[in-house]
Amino acid sequence: MLLSSHARQGDQETIARAARSTGRRALDAALVFAVMSALCVYGSWKVLTAPNTLYPGGIDGMGHLLKVKVVADRWERLEFTDWFPYWYNGSTTIQYYPPLAVWVPAAVQLLAGNVFLTFKILAMTCTVGGGAAAAAAATKAGVSRVGSIVAGALYAAGPYTLFTVYSDNTLGRILSLPLYPLLLGALLDLDRQPCGRHWAKSVVFALLLVLGHAMHAYILAICLGVVLVALGVAAPRAGRSLVLMASVAVESLLLAAFWAVPGATQWETPGVPWAPPERVAASSLDTAILGDLAHRFGPVFLAAAVTACLLLPIDRVKRRLHLSFAAGFALTASLCAGPSNPVYRLVPLNASLSPLKFINAAYLPAAILVGIALDRCCDSLRGPGGRRIAAALPVAVLAAFLLVDVAAARRDLPGPYAAADIQPLVSLVPVAPGGPFQNGRIATELPRSDSHQAYFPVERGLNMAGGWNLEGTPHTRTFHKHNIAYPEGFPEYVLRNWNLWNCRSALFEWEYDSLRLVLEEAGWRRVAGTPRHALYVNDAPQSYLMILGTDAIAIGRSSFYVSRLLPWVTEGRNPDPLSYPWEYLSMFKTVFLYDIPDVGAPRLEAFVRRLLGAGKRVVIDLSASGIPRMFGVLKSDVEVPPDLVLEPSAGSPYSDRFTLKMTKGAGAAYDGLDEAWMSAWVNGTNVQVSGVRRLPEGEVYFTGLHVPRLAAPSFKEAARAILEPLLAPGESAARGGPRAFRPSRIEWRPDGLEFSYESAVAVPLLVSVTYTPRWKCLVDERPASLYNHEDLVAMILPAGQHSARLRYGRSEATVAGWALTATGLAAAPVCWLCVRRGSRRRLSRLPGGS
Repeated sequence: MLLSSHARQGDQETIARAARSTGRRALDAALVFAVMSALCVYGSWKVLTAPNTLYPGGIDGMGHLLKVKVVADRWERLEFTDWFPYWYNGSTTIQYYPPLAVWVPAAVQLLAGNVFLTFKILAMTCTVGGGAAAAAAATKAGVSRVGSIVAGALYAAGPYTLFTVYSDNTLGRILSLPLYPLLLGALLDLDRQPCGRHWAKSVVFALLLVLGHAMHAYILAICLGVVLVALGVAAPRAGRSLVLMASVAVESLLLAAFWAVPGATQWETPGVPWAPPERVAASSLDTAILGDLAHRFGPVFLAAAVTACLLLPIDRVKRRLHLSFAAGFALTASLCAGPSNPVYRLVPLNASLSPLKFINAAYLPAAILVGIALDRCCDSLRGPGGRRIAAALPVAVLAAFLLVDVAAARRDLPGPYAAADIQPLVSLVPVAPGGPFQNGRIATELPRSDSHQAYFPVERGLNMAGGWNLEGTPHTRTFHKHNIAYPEGFPEYVLRNWNLWNCRSALFEWEYDSLRLVLEEAGWRRVAGTPRHALYVNDAPQSYLMILGTDAIAIGRSSFYVSRLLPWVTEGRNPDPLSYPWEYLSMFKTVFLYDIPDVGAPRLEAFVRRLLGAGKRVVIDLSASGIPRMFGVLKSDVEVPPDLVLEPSAGSPYSDRFTLKMTKGAGAAYDGLDEAWMSAWVNGTNVQVSGVRRLPEGEVYFTGLHVPRLAAPSFKEAARAILEPLLAPGESAARGGPRAFRPSRIEWRPDGLEFSYESAVAVPLLVSVTYTPRWKCLVDERPASLYNHEDLVAMILPAGQHSARLRYGRSEATVAGWALTATGLAAAPVCWLCVRRGSRRRLSRLPGGS
């Protein structure tokens, strides 16, 4: 009886302790969320109080939010197609950005019904949730309750965190804020207690992080990897620990393969605007810390983290964990220096990374280290006075952080932009009522302005409500590869691409006087202007379907130089000439092989002979190629003097001599031409620079010296005069652009388009929509071929009366991705059972284990 009473009393005490523990945890959670919410509201006040009629200004935010709105609108109509017809000239909704970056905001948009409100909800939820998750991870790292709250606050309201959220507006990066510490906490649990539940939780968070923003997840994973490797190396059974962590990474990547294979790998070559490798020297801590951006990196915050490394507790239980955080922070923070840090060059894909983004990765271990240092300082204080100081110390740290870092970030928070100086021009853009594809596209050329000015059409809703499709340079990135303009010095190239991309209006800065003159000559009409900007309108009939009449194509790694110099020359997107379908090449009269890869001279010679046999003109420049000889013509590299005089020969198409300012050692000359058209004297020797090699199938024209690369504004006239006789401009060059193709019926659908037409001859057609292998075409319900024409869809329509249908479907990359995801799904239960059994075996070996 007495034993039973004691047992009942013991049970009641256990229940009471559990209740008190649950209550404390609930109180702790409430306190954490209260502190995080207060800090994030203060730091985000400028955005939170802005009217919901605006869009948030940012590098990627407006286009991304447009995509979110379109997807949400489709979901509301129970349409689930993956084609996004607006931004980036039409592309997949989850390729350039990962699925969660679209799906999660779209779900919020369905409830909020307002894009800016959707952004506010996501930004606040993720920053507050990120702080709470960071506090939880700090607790698992052995930090006290107060220290964990401070660590979470530093992570959530860090100046660079706020600036990233509200400047870039990249929603996938916002989602990574809570996912990163959640994954870290799950992995710490897995390290402490390897079991199936913790393994599965780690896989889920890793999967979500990849599907939220793959590149940002990669940068975060570098820091996390350092922490985990340090943990594993110091573990009693290092091999087991590292294998366990590696299995989490492999399994999560397999499960994400359905998106990652076609998306992150860019296997499908979607042709969306792509920036060359980041200019790391201009975006690393080396330069930014000396400029006006220094406050964004939290000098107080990072200094406190460095101090924390010096105050690490030395007790054996926590030492392994805390030293691993110090290693992760030290290495990741050092990577922010960019290429000046030798270790940075060892990071895979480092040329495509922005070093400053490593600050995001360093923030979490730095925040936890600050919490550790705070605990260490509080523990060292003894006596009544010391306890008061220990109680006030966390408040002082947060106050200093609030005044020095968060306040600085809050002052510079980009927020929504009204673009007041542009709005009068925007109001004059002619708008025809209707849905998408009713007005063509609007081009913006504002690389010297802030991103909000480049995005001005979105604020008026020209993308959707007015039927506009924003193009131009949506990032203000005027890189030549995929955007539709390269303004400085090459206005004809701008005009040609605006025609291809069906631009009906253009806003640009007055600095581009040459562009203005070319537009006026082509019939564009100036509508209005400001002291800095001009608005022009193209009154020609708009069409997303155009007849391709191009005469020449340049193929090779440097084909862009040719198309920039001679806008009527098509830029071949694939440098390998053997990769092009013959039906597509048959549309061109001239093929220029420039800076081609060495795929074997015999194969190239056979390819050229076939072109000649079909009546094509072939021009070859071997200057940058690794091919030493073709058709008996030997490339002779010469030491080119700075001032080179090219002399025309009798009977050549040239009548003038050319003086070129060459880079010493550049270019190639030739030996073995049947007839030299141009030659130059180099060190007393006359070398052949341009001429003809005669074959049974026809004549092959050779040119050297990297002439297309002379296409700087000061040399482009000479380079153009040298190339034009070889590339033989035809009627399309005189016409100034493609002609509109008028189908008898056209219907744009959420998953593509349909049209009917009648033509007496076959029509090479350009569809002003971004090419990807996902596009499939049917003509009279029979499969037809599609081609990549400068990242737009091209096809050859047969003569007669037909109906054509384009649908956005799947590609080989899509199938491969889903196959790998299926493999991951099949492997998941097996891995879970292995981890679970291993955990049970370890428990059975413990004293008292069964």
